[in-house]
Amino acid sequence: MNEELERITQTLREKADAAGFAVLSVFGDEQTLPFSYTIGLARHGLPEIIVPSLAPEQAQAMLNDIGQRAIAGKLSLTPQGPIEGLIFGQAPGAFLAVSAGKHAEMLRTVGPVLDLAPGQWSAVQLIVRDQSGRFPWDAGCDPRARAAQDLGLVAFSLD
Repeated sequence: MNEELERITQTLREKADAAGFAVLSVFGDEQTLPFSYTIGLARHGLPEIIVPSLAPEQAQAMLNDIGQRAIAGKLSLTPQGPIEGLIFGQAPGAFLAVSAGKHAEMLRTVGPVLDLAPGQWSAVQLIVRDQSGRFPWDAGCDPRARAAQDLGLVAFSLD
């Protein structure tokens, strides 16, 4: 591991140790949407959470709120949807399971920070509604909202 990556890993490990988990934001490029995810919920027996296309500050606040409620036992991170009051206790959202191979590839810092192998942790993607109140799997969902949440990790279906 190079020196810069080791420094980042250590900083994330310290944040996860101090607060129970950390949040990392990844800037997108021409081929990948930006996304943010938790690192450390696995230590509490919970899946890590990934959310795409939000500004880092907004994603940080949302993931901190959800992560703290989940650690306190006030919120289940089981893949399901919609969950009323998921987003800041007000707006509904949903969790969809992310396959092990895909989450290990996309959230590649989780393992090194937590000293866990890919099969020792899981992940869910947080899904939010569009401006009209529709989820990506709903008929009439704004295609831009659907595309903004499509990291290629989950099928937009609750089946």
